[in-house]
Amino acid sequence: MKRIYHLPTHRIGELGTVRVLPQLKGALHNGVWWIGDEAEETDERLLKIGFDARLVVGRDELLFPEGSITPTGQLPALEWKLLSELFPLELPVSAMAGKTEEAVEVKLVPSETPREARVLLTNFFLWKEFCETAPQLRLERLSFAASQNGQVLVGGDILPALPGTEFWARGPLLIPAGYDLEWPALEKLLIHKLVPDGDAFVLLHPNGSAELVPRIMLVPASRSGVRRMGEKGGWL
Repeated sequence: MKRIYHLPTHRIGELGTVRVLPQLKGALHNGVWWIGDEAEETDERLLKIGFDARLVVGRDELLFPEGSITPTGQLPALEWKLLSELFPLELPVSAMAGKTEEAVEVKLVPSETPREARVLLTNFFLWKEFCETAPQLRLERLSFAASQNGQVLVGGDILPALPGTEFWARGPLLIPAGYDLEWPALEKLLIHKLVPDGDAFVLLHPNGSAELVPRIMLVPASRSGVRRMGEKGGWL
């Protein structure tokens, strides 16, 4: 391993854009996911993820925080596996209670077609800090919805450069950047079954879960709006 990243288990969905990179492997250690990077250079997509720690592996497998010459520990013996093996992308839509009458299997697969991301799922406090300093003209091009678990969904033509997971839109289906439906022909069927009234977005997560985000929860980005939304919570 060249580098090690630490990520809490509840934020594993942030690995959606890098899950298929062959140089990345993962292992669970002391309740934290250790992500090992075997590449000589860091992939730019990894820089957008808010890892709790970024470590460099030195001689004798000593671990050094990036930019430090003092080791903080040694790489333990772990059972490394490819991220694609650890986090399969099979999503049973029937798990969304009350939204389907029959099971419809949705599978996300890596896509070779580049698509522009228009939605970002990030931490609410990072979003709040961004809004406190961003010019009003910048905010006017964005909208957002806050959840009750500390996350925020940001939409717009130019997304803020914040750690998180980016999504592109296939109608109301929000798909992680770098992926697509295995069978795009299922798009209309999924939309008909999950959001027949078009009153919500379906957020598909790389870890195999999904949730509905009512359109009514999206509000224009503003400093005052962020403060109010932070107080009352959002879609969950």
